[in-house]
Amino acid sequence: MNIYDFDKTIYDGDSSIDFYKFMIKKNKKCLLILPKFIITTFLYLIKIKEKENLKSVFFSFIKYIDNLDEEVEQFWNTNKHKIKKFYIKNKKPTDIIISASPTFLLNKISEYLNFKLIATEVDKKTGKLIGKNCEKEEKVKRLNATGIKECNQFYSDSLSDTPLSKIAKKSFIVKGNELIEWNKYKLSLPKKIIKTFLNRDFITFVTIGLINVINGVWLSLLYGLFIKNEIIAYIFGFFTSLTIAYILNTKWNFKEKLNLKNYIKYGINNIPNFIIQIISVFIFIKVLETNKLISYIISASISVPITFILVKINVYNNK
Repeated sequence: MNIYDFDKTIYDGDSSIDFYKFMIKKNKKCLLILPKFIITTFLYLIKIKEKENLKSVFFSFIKYIDNLDEEVEQFWNTNKHKIKKFYIKNKKPTDIIISASPTFLLNKISEYLNFKLIATEVDKKTGKLIGKNCEKEEKVKRLNATGIKECNQFYSDSLSDTPLSKIAKKSFIVKGNELIEWNKYKLSLPKKIIKTFLNRDFITFVTIGLINVINGVWLSLLYGLFIKNEIIAYIFGFFTSLTIAYILNTKWNFKEKLNLKNYIKYGINNIPNFIIQIISVFIFIKVLETNKLISYIISASISVPITFILVKINVYNNK
């Protein structure tokens, strides 16, 4: 028995997005979800909303569809050619497809290709998710609930499916129609950089960083009312805002408990940040004679990527 992811693994694309595009052409009312979806996407990226909230808003477009099953059938009549050749060649009646896409969308293609389906449950009237999104560890839980604990081979396009790869005797990363053994697949340097900085941790860290920049600037200006030396005033502002940033990152971003040990580690890992900022303030104010407010803002912003990596690994043990 073999297990496959669906989108970008055996299907060339994202079936949910393709179905949305398919429906927009037939019913422009489906566009009405976009304003709320854009706002929810931002809230998801900064960890205020979860994936279930985001997908519920996205799939709410189905409330504008009169006959959902009929439209899904027409969609697959148009798009079943996007099932990849490697799967058509190797498919077996015992295959299980585990996908984060909704069950209502994949049921028809599962009948056509004769595979067992485990997918995200979505209310066909409202688009709201029923239970958790079927991804990462949730895929293993859903599979285990059927009584299956292991499989012969597993195929996916993404390393996010590592939990499923661990219960397979052999696993493969799928890129196009190319199959790469899981343990031999390596991300290129550009992809590693993208994965490091285009994720919710970093986006939330930057958001907190922006709050920290604002705090650091106004606190430095506030201390400046009592301290004549701009650099010393900035140092006081930096350490006050650092405490606020630690609290926000711990409770909001990395969802951990506050403790003195981590606070000290957080401060130590901000030393490069502190050095860069103080040197920058000195250069901008003393050498370039830049406006004090502008100098504070620039100096507080330029060290964010370095600080993010140090804090994520050394304070929150998140590699």
